Amino acid sequence: MIVKPNTLLQDPNAIKTGANDLITQAKALRKLPSFHGTTVDVVQGVEKTVTDSNSVLANFPNFKSNVSGLSESVSGNDLKLKADITAKVGITPKAIQFQNIPLSIADLPYYVFSTDGDSTGKASQSVIASQDPSKANGYLNVNVIGLGETTLTKVDADTGSGETQGAAQLKGAVFGLFNKSDNSPVKWSDGQKGYPITVTAGTKADDTNVSIKLGDDLKAGLKNLDNSKEYYWKETVAPEGYSLSTEKYEVKFDSSSKFDDKTSNFIDDDKATDKVLDLNFGFIKAQDVNGSLTGLNGRTFRYTPTGDTKGKPIEVTSGANEDSNGVTNNGQVNFTKIPFGDGLLEELPQKDDKLQLINPISIVTTTNKDKDENITGYTVTFTDTVTKQVITTLDVSLDKVTDNSTMFKVNLGTLVDKPVTPVVPTIKTKAHTKDGDQTIQKVEISKTTPLYDKIMTTNAIKGDQMVATLHRVVTDKDGKVTESKVIRTLNFTVDDETAKAQEKQIESTVDTTKDADVPETSTLAYVWTEDLFDEGKNPKTDEPKAKHDDLKDQDQTLTVEKVKKPVTPPSSKPTTPGTTPTPTPKVSLPTTGSETGDMIMYGGALAVLVALGTGAVYYMKKKKSTKEEG
Repeated sequence: MIVKPNTLLQDPNAIKTGANDLITQAKALRKLPSFHGTTVDVVQGVEKTVTDSNSVLANFPNFKSNVSGLSESVSGNDLKLKADITAKVGITPKAIQFQNIPLSIADLPYYVFSTDGDSTGKASQSVIASQDPSKANGYLNVNVIGLGETTLTKVDADTGSGETQGAAQLKGAVFGLFNKSDNSPVKWSDGQKGYPITVTAGTKADDTNVSIKLGDDLKAGLKNLDNSKEYYWKETVAPEGYSLSTEKYEVKFDSSSKFDDKTSNFIDDDKATDKVLDLNFGFIKAQDVNGSLTGLNGRTFRYTPTGDTKGKPIEVTSGANEDSNGVTNNGQVNFTKIPFGDGLLEELPQKDDKLQLINPISIVTTTNKDKDENITGYTVTFTDTVTKQVITTLDVSLDKVTDNSTMFKVNLGTLVDKPVTPVVPTIKTKAHTKDGDQTIQKVEISKTTPLYDKIMTTNAIKGDQMVATLHRVVTDKDGKVTESKVIRTLNFTVDDETAKAQEKQIESTVDTTKDADVPETSTLAYVWTEDLFDEGKNPKTDEPKAKHDDLKDQDQTLTVEKVKKPVTPPSSKPTTPGTTPTPTPKVSLPTTGSETGDMIMYGGALAVLVALGTGAVYYMKKKKSTKEEG
């Protein structure tokens, strides 16, 4: 600094010191809070405090929020932020701006200072100063996180209280969560950073897609969803005895949603209803008058739930009914909306009644499942409780009960003193190995591996002929059958014991050591099938009256565990020149329509044993001997 004589600048050092002080103060005013330029997470509904460790926040009283629904306040060196559910979810750059002078004041223009001299400024040195040197701006990026919690409660549409029917359990239901925008399943990995999607009710039913199996409280619950999106619940597995619903239960979060301060989630609650499966059946009540079946009006029938099936008895009275052709039928009885489960149909006696009542009829519902315990359908059986004959058996696949609670409508025909509906036999089986499962394990492989099949029938009568066939089936890695051949055919006649029990177990042995020749990429299985013929029919030319012949049925199938083929080392025993090994003589064994004739019957009266090496067949009688043909 140069000071001219005879001027007013008597103490230049004081001026210099004062200038330096002003510069220091200006620099201090420009020092920004420590959180300037950083990104802060703010959860909707939860106040967030950001502290200035530089302790200069008081110098910045002017704040501006660039996010609707995001507010700010200052207390000492603490900046407090709060976002409501309307605040945009995600990162907003410079969401909060702050300045040490009012934001409304425009920037000062450049100006010129002169030390002294004439008005032109030429006689002295000019000093140029910029805008206010103490003015400072700062900003804060904000990541708004919106959390949503949803709970779905399942109730019975018929009772409204979650009461179940019979063996049906509402807690067996499975619900998936889907994105409303494109109907895609929500994935567990879709959660926001630091806030994973978490189960609050029920249990995970899938490791990839958000899917919840209901527990005892009949609830499915999730938290930490992105509440800026819309979703819906949809049932993917119905509980046993209930129709599968395709209804979508909307999940949406807005300003009307309640806030849970314990989970920091906005709440969405829904209720899902399910209908108990039911069935409709009808028949004509008739009286036999000299061989003519005359419909009777005014007869009362009662259906009563039995076992664990809930509900009250239902009574229906026979009456005149006009069919689609305009013909009036007397004695028509229609039962509608009979709930899933077991029950008993009875004809009620009337005062001074001389009419013989029909036999009570039991109605039994069975749930069919695959090897993984997934429900595949239902079977309903109507059985005369006196004669034990099955009036009719109806199978309903799972796809038939989607959004349709009525399983079927069936006409039982005309019921007189005894049901006259034609009786149709049925066959079901359960194949197994010696240890009771359906896998032929390595330790079970031998030249005489026993393979069993438990045959269960309905309406098989004494004298009927049963033909059991054992198939060897090879499929490649793509599921294509590359080999299928019959290796056993076992015949037997239904005796008194089998007709009474409607059950029989058969056994055959197979040389499974050769199964190592099957390629490692293929699957080998042994499958039992059965045909039932009336007495006197020819199984080779006549049609069976019942059969069980699906080669893909898991209940009939025994799968061979893969075994690596052993490598046989070359023999080191020298061969004497000029000698030829003596061949083992072949033995001709009697058969029963099979390769080796090795058949053992359980539940019948005859067992056939083959003594290997002799070819002799021994017949051992148990109780009264009956003929069982091979």
